[in-house]
Amino acid sequence: MAEKKKPAKRKAMTDEEISVLTFEEALDRLESLVAELQADSAGLDEAFGLWEEGQRLHQHCRNRLDEIAQRLQEHEQE
Repeated sequence: MAEKKKPAKRKAMTDEEISVLTFEEALDRLESLVAELQADSAGLDEAFGLWEEGQRLHQHCRNRLDEIAQRLQEHEQE
């Protein structure tokens, strides 16, 4: 019986690495994490790590959207 190959583990991004991502880069990374979780190829510990990274990416995206919304409000008040 052939041994099943596991996909190579992806290195989780640090908070510092996430903080310099553009909105689009963070969203792309988040979408790839979701696809990986949906493929159900990760073990429990790896899946939890992916989920944690996804939470940090989600927060980064929310922060960027909030910053843009604030800037728009400021321009509307001018």
